[in-house]
Amino acid sequence: MTRLLTGLLLIGIVGCGENTSSSGDTTARDGITVEASDMTPAPADAAPADMTPLQVPELNVPGNKSETVADNAGKSAADAADDSTAKEQPIETNMGRWKIQGQSVEVYGKVVRLGNMPYKEVVQYNTTSGLFEMTITPALGRPETREGKWDPERKTMRMRRTSGNVAASAVYTQIDKNTVNIEFTIGSDENTAPQTPPPPSPSKRLTPQQVTEALELMIGRWTFHSVETDATGGILGKRVGPTDDAIFEKEKKAFTDGKKRVAKFSKAAKSTKKSGPKPSLVLKGHKGKITAVSWSPDGKQLISCDSGAHDKKLEPLPGTVKVWDLASQKAVRTISDPKIASYSVSWSPDGKRLAIKGGGAFSMDGEQAPGTLSILDAANGKSLAAVEVASGHLFSGEGIFWSPDSKTVAGISGENVIVWDAATGKPVQTLDHADSEDSPLAMCWSSDGNRIAVGSSDAVVQIWDVSTGKKARKLQGPVAIKLGNRSIPLPSFNLLVQSVAWNPKGSLLASSTSSKLTIWNVAKGGPLKKFDFSAKNLAWSPDGSRLAGATQTSLGSIKNASISVGGVNGNWKKFPSHESGVHSLAWSPDGKQLACGGNDRGRGLFQDVPTVKIWNLPAN
Repeated sequence: MTRLLTGLLLIGIVGCGENTSSSGDTTARDGITVEASDMTPAPADAAPADMTPLQVPELNVPGNKSETVADNAGKSAADAADDSTAKEQPIETNMGRWKIQGQSVEVYGKVVRLGNMPYKEVVQYNTTSGLFEMTITPALGRPETREGKWDPERKTMRMRRTSGNVAASAVYTQIDKNTVNIEFTIGSDENTAPQTPPPPSPSKRLTPQQVTEALELMIGRWTFHSVETDATGGILGKRVGPTDDAIFEKEKKAFTDGKKRVAKFSKAAKSTKKSGPKPSLVLKGHKGKITAVSWSPDGKQLISCDSGAHDKKLEPLPGTVKVWDLASQKAVRTISDPKIASYSVSWSPDGKRLAIKGGGAFSMDGEQAPGTLSILDAANGKSLAAVEVASGHLFSGEGIFWSPDSKTVAGISGENVIVWDAATGKPVQTLDHADSEDSPLAMCWSSDGNRIAVGSSDAVVQIWDVSTGKKARKLQGPVAIKLGNRSIPLPSFNLLVQSVAWNPKGSLLASSTSSKLTIWNVAKGGPLKKFDFSAKNLAWSPDGSRLAGATQTSLGSIKNASISVGGVNGNWKKFPSHESGVHSLAWSPDGKQLACGGNDRGRGLFQDVPTVKIWNLPAN
């Protein structure tokens, strides 16, 4: 019966965005919806007094290899070819035994696809309601509850989720004594209505023999593999042996130890939150990943944008742009377009205009709609120019950047970097990558507006002359590591330049791959300093004394969840910022504050809450 666990446990940790309906007056301009919002962000704590490096405890959830995996490993190649379930690693294994004979069953197992995450499961029959009640407790996360009805004639169980905010249901079918098939659905259907279904009538309640029959399907050792289905997901479960008390106790201990480690980490994280730096402002309202933040030149407002999300029914939600008044902590303008999936934004240096680049959404037939470039009046949101442009690609996103004189904007469009006239939206220069194998991944202007740095693959940063559209200099990062006399090439994914940032004087350029941060002397064309860590969303302070970037915490599975601030001479200080990742950074015009967009954990795993945080970072 509870072979439903795989599907339902995965349902329990898959997050969806909330409904994005909001109050306020809306007007449509050039296909873009502009909304005046009255949303107030959550209050924030005081600013940090000290910026000292913080160490997050390592979280290693225990788990041992499945006995079934070991059994399969001993098969010959011919046997494996004949056994369809041996063609891939199981997504889950578990073992169950009676908790109370004929009344309830206790199961311990692990979800292989989640790093062998241990879990505990208890199922019992409620004689009053006539329904089976299931509680699933993962080592990492909140317990989930299920409710189901067993059909003894058809040997099927229909279950639905009764906790959390995502509707989910599953149908379990017994194929034979040792095989079950599960099809589960996320979203609304007849079995996922919010109200609790009425219990069966007394005449339809199960006999003790039927209860035992259903619960006996949980006893023993089981493995589960994914199978194709028309539903959201399908799983085939195989009973591969009887319960072994020694292995059962081992699995139970793995779960107990995992819970202890999680509790220890949570305690340490709470201690860090209390003693570490805290943001001066926290702005809430976005539904998707916050892809860019940009300050107004007077430091009184902030613009941010996101890449969209999905609602509870897994329907796509378009990306949004929000303009925040920092004094009131309210979004004074919200901009969205149902045809746009992701945005990037930038406030012009003269403070008069906003540049918004949107990436077109994919349709059901796989076609991508055109992207857009819009120039708006910063004071009233009126459209000044709007043109169709090619969307950025997967690795670059939709970055858009003003030239220092506020006359042009530049961004990655398709496989090239395009410079557009801000008054008309017409392209005035193309930095052509068509004859190169390197796609542009990151870019930034020099402070004099004459050059653009473009990061690409193979640890390469190209310096382009904007007036001629020609390459002026190539900065080549390391592509191999030396071990003794040997030189070992680095994997290609370690050589992607994920961020570039020019210092205000234009003499230094910072770039980072996924393995190394480099500060270049641009005039000499060589590295000035190298640091053995990576950083995304690099940003120099206005006086050029400090460099900030999103860096990895010591919690292995969560990358770029911290912010590191340092300089040419090092002295890096790290502090945790967003629990599930920092996606954008920007210094305030006076260099005393740093804004960042990222995700914090919500009520369930992967149910993240996007927030914009502002940190007070005085120079001393």
